[in-house]
Amino acid sequence: ESGLRKNDQERVGEATAALKNVVGRVKKMVLDILYYAKSREIEMESVPAGHFLQDTAALIVPKAAAANVKYNVDIPEDMGEIKIDPSSMSAAIVNFLENAVDACEPPLPGKEYCINVTGRDLGDIVEITISDNGTGMDRETKEKIFTLFFSSKGKRGTGIGLFISNQTIEQHGGSIRVESEPCEGTTFTILLPRRPESKKQPKACPCT
Repeated sequence: ESGLRKNDQERVGEATAALKNVVGRVKKMVLDILYYAKSREIEMESVPAGHFLQDTAALIVPKAAAANVKYNVDIPEDMGEIKIDPSSMSAAIVNFLENAVDACEPPLPGKEYCINVTGRDLGDIVEITISDNGTGMDRETKEKIFTLFFSSKGKRGTGIGLFISNQTIEQHGGSIRVESEPCEGTTFTILLPRRPESKKQPKACPCT
C-alpha cells in the first residue's frame, strides 16, 4: 500500500512478482493433488443405489435450508445394486448439488428457488438428475463448465470441483449431460453403468 502511495514502481513490481510466485506455487500444489486423485486406483464395491443416493442427497439439506431453497428429493429405495467407489462418487455428486444451491444465490426478490433431485432405474444404467431454477448458464459457460480452473461463480469459485466430479464420473464409465439457459436454471443428468467395465486406470503425466 505504501508503495502505491509513493508511486514506488519498483516496490510494486516486487510485490507483484512475489504474488505471482505464490499463485504459481498454489496452482502447482493443486495440480499435484489432482494428479494424485486422477492416477489413484478407485476402490469399487457394490452398494444399494437407492440408499447411497438418498444418503448423498441428504448431505445438502442444511446448505439448501440456509439458502432458503426448496429441496425436493425423489429417489426410490429399491434401485438395485451399483458398483462404485462410494467415497469419490459421493464427493462428485455433492459437488453438483452444492453447485445447484450456489446457482440460486444471491436470490432475486419475489422468486422462489427450488432444486429437484431424482434417481431412476434404467436397467443396466442408474440415472441421477439434478435440476435448479437458478441463474443458469450461457452457451460459452456451459461448454467450459468442466474445464480446470474455470468457474461460473467468479471469485466465489475455484474451478476445481466440477472438473474433479467429471473425472470421477468418467472413471466409473459414466457420462454427464448438461442443459441450461440463462435466468432459467440448469439440469445435470448423470448416467452410471451398474457394472463398469474393469479397466486399468491410465497413468497421467504430472502437471507442471
